[in-house]
Amino acid sequence: PQREDTSKETLVALEANTAKNPLHKEAISLILLLRGMRKAVGTYFGAKPDYDGRMKTGYKIVGADTGRSSTEQLEPPVRPEKIGLAFQTMTKHGDVGAELREMFVPDPGHVFMDADLSQAEARIVALLGKSQETLDLFEKADIHRVTSSWIFGVKPELVTNDQRFVGKSARHAGNYDMGKRRLMLLVNTMAKRFKIPINISEWRAGKILEVFHERSPWIRGVFHEDVVNVLVDNDCVLINPFGRRHQFLERWDDELKRKAYNFIPQSTVADHLKKAMLRIKARLPWLRIAIEAHDAILAIVPIPKIDEVAQVIKEEFERPIDFRYCSLSRGEL
Repeated sequence: PQREDTSKETLVALEANTAKNPLHKEAISLILLLRGMRKAVGTYFGAKPDYDGRMKTGYKIVGADTGRSSTEQLEPPVRPEKIGLAFQTMTKHGDVGAELREMFVPDPGHVFMDADLSQAEARIVALLGKSQETLDLFEKADIHRVTSSWIFGVKPELVTNDQRFVGKSARHAGNYDMGKRRLMLLVNTMAKRFKIPINISEWRAGKILEVFHERSPWIRGVFHEDVVNVLVDNDCVLINPFGRRHQFLERWDDELKRKAYNFIPQSTVADHLKKAMLRIKARLPWLRIAIEAHDAILAIVPIPKIDEVAQVIKEEFERPIDFRYCSLSRGEL
């Protein structure tokens, strides 16, 4: 017999586009909720610490083509079951986010310090697209509220937090040329995770993207066009400002182009953060950095050292990135 597709993506799409009966929508929503709860219990709350009582994770230093890391459970040779969990996959939001993170406590006399880069990928996209107006906007306004004001036709100060979430998702999707189905899945899936009462159809997602690209013509007209030209002229090779090189060997199609649009922003953020971590450790050898998560770190900090650590992290995170030798040669960010 033919196996029916009951993947998360399929259920989210059914709820948004096909299910008209409120009872059907509620049933799909409950299925997704139960799946999420089961995963939380089985994967996170049921995770086993190591013999020393600490929760561990395994890092793949290069877990993706962009140089991003990834995390996984560990399989120690002397234990019959896996231990730890994939730290990067732990949610901060939704039904279990807060409770999940309350499981972890710092050592006596210490605190957890979380630091992340500010809208780093979106800023890089604006630089690569030569949109100084957008770069200036980051410094004086909330870019996601501005984006939402385009979508919902209201002033930025009247944008609600729920509408801001849609604007943030639309900017991410538009930057990397996602289609309307991908945006619909992104918004609806993340809205469920964060308990945001929003559900958009594929048609609505398409209209959102139309508005976004109409107001940001430099994304396709400069950023995307320049990436494609470099691929054509340089044997499908892109190089980020830190010298990370990647050759795209897939079939020449829209999917390859989308991967190429992702490469420089995502790899630059990953490399910038890792280099900042090395500099931080050189200046503060005693500091314990517990988690690296693409654009953020979490450190275990002695309480008397909070201000010192925060200042060092800020200085190293904010070092300029020189794009002169990037495939898309630009200035500093």
